[in-house]
Amino acid sequence: MNLLKALIIGVTIFDLGGLIKFFGISNSKPFSLPSVIVMNPIWFGNVSAISLYASLVNFFLLGRGNKIWAFCSIINALGIFLSNSRGPYLATLIVFGVVFLPIFFKEKLKIFLPLLMIIIFGTVWFTPEFKQKIFAINDQIKSFFSSSEVKTSIGARLGMWKLSFEMFKNNPLLGVGTGDYELEIMRRTEGSWSFLRKYNQPHSIYFYFLALYGSVGLGILGFLFFLWFKESLKMIKEFSVTRGFGILASAVGLHYLIAGVSETLFKIHILAFFFGIMAGVCFFRGRGDF
Repeated sequence: MNLLKALIIGVTIFDLGGLIKFFGISNSKPFSLPSVIVMNPIWFGNVSAISLYASLVNFFLLGRGNKIWAFCSIINALGIFLSNSRGPYLATLIVFGVVFLPIFFKEKLKIFLPLLMIIIFGTVWFTPEFKQKIFAINDQIKSFFSSSEVKTSIGARLGMWKLSFEMFKNNPLLGVGTGDYELEIMRRTEGSWSFLRKYNQPHSIYFYFLALYGSVGLGILGFLFFLWFKESLKMIKEFSVTRGFGILASAVGLHYLIAGVSETLFKIHILAFFFGIMAGVCFFRGRGDF
């Protein structure tokens, strides 16, 4: 429990640093996104999301309404916003809709769900940065399929996914092997597609496992998530403390499942570390094993 509290407070401090930077303190350009410290914006957004789930579970169940966890929840939510990253945005929204709203606001779901949708669409419609992101995604997808443009965020991902699938087709059972992704990219790219050589992973846990470890690796990844959700859903049905850790585990697992579509989360050390920490905290502490 103390480890979970320390994790929340530590991430909250990082998010406060990003918030201070956003307001232009320390000679930074004010009100510009992303506004993060130390980490890559994508990492920053995902770490903030994990801390947000933990602080919410602490506030509603484990911490019994302690206001410090409400404060951490607000700051962590701002940290996700400051990351200006599509993956954490989408994953967090889905986790809220699937896990937190039905569990914590079940009786008021008819009010909170439409309100959440209004906030989402209102934010997108009245915030130029968000509207620009949506239009940019559409334009980049069209550019990739019409002219094989890979020098954009979406185009690069689509290009890497295409190459990863080709690696899988050549080695469908075991993949190309651990550490061979960059070598294969060097071998398979030329011209404008040589731009993709700067990346050491395909920005998707699914295509990463498919390319490097084949159908066996992807099956093991799927089995990992299956066991994760099986155990967490079982815990949700038990008494309060165990239930709280089960809810947290479900939120974290779903987040990685969704955010992993566009980011190779298990290739990023800090996110793999957080996944391991949350597994230990939720499944061992939730069962009372230490």
